[in-house]
Amino acid sequence: MIQFLPNPIPNLRDLGAVSTRKLAAVAYITTDHLQLGSGDVLVCDASKRAIQWRMTSRDLLAKLVAKGVSVYSCDSLHAKLVVFDDKRLFAGSANLSKFAEQHVECGLLTDDVEAVADAAKFITELADVADRVNDEFIKSIFQLTLKPATPAATGKAVRNLKRKRKRGQLDVNYWFFKATRELSPRAQKVADRLWKNWKDEVDVDIRVWKRERELQGASPGDFFVCSQSKNSFGHRLDRRNVRRRFITACHCLGEERQGTITIHSGRHSFCSHALNGGRTLAEVRDAAGHRSVGTTSSYLHTVEDDDTIGDLFAVN
Repeated sequence: MIQFLPNPIPNLRDLGAVSTRKLAAVAYITTDHLQLGSGDVLVCDASKRAIQWRMTSRDLLAKLVAKGVSVYSCDSLHAKLVVFDDKRLFAGSANLSKFAEQHVECGLLTDDVEAVADAAKFITELADVADRVNDEFIKSIFQLTLKPATPAATGKAVRNLKRKRKRGQLDVNYWFFKATRELSPRAQKVADRLWKNWKDEVDVDIRVWKRERELQGASPGDFFVCSQSKNSFGHRLDRRNVRRRFITACHCLGEERQGTITIHSGRHSFCSHALNGGRTLAEVRDAAGHRSVGTTSSYLHTVEDDDTIGDLFAVN
């Protein structure tokens, strides 16, 4: 039997409560939905990055280890698998977090004997090669400095952005909007709704900005994104200022995504778009500043495998 679960967290919580042994390989964990206990096994991503960006809770890991749960860390883990009593298997998109409770997740629950056995073997073998999260490991991650909670947009900022979008006045500058305090629950809903509309319009916004820079008299050697202030117009933006506003804009992606995406991700997107648009390896290498064309060619497999990549920087 295979059962589709459109909202798996309540099911995982119920199954965790009645199961005597659980094997889990879940990338990020901030909430113990499975009610893990002594004898259970958890493989997660407890890397420095995951801990510092709060994708995995070090406080929760310490509690689980104290309860007798066998916890392991695998930096490259992205799976979400849970085996209950060697009888049922859950495989889906949800991490064990509040984020998963608040967003659209789904998964499959099956009692297929072969699938359950294969998943249990996978988790056990993964634990064998992963790092054991013991008292010494816990001590090391508690010495890490957590990244500050990402600032979010004020209600006023969100309202202004919404008005601009309706009027057709919003271009790529929305990536750098200023915000200083956390969103209220109501404003968070607005921000989520705005992002749902924005994500399909980024290409259009960047094209609009490109045209705006051309109208400003920018030449091919000038900065694509630059200061618009009167005293420093056209100059390079301050890195810390850009980073702060970028993180603010990424708040609407949720805790898990905002911990992994950086401004450098735009560099990867540029290379992929340019190659998909017909630019030569030499052109992209020079534009990206790669020392070797071999570095640039590593993006070719992404272009070939991902049919969602556009041609934003195509040859005109």
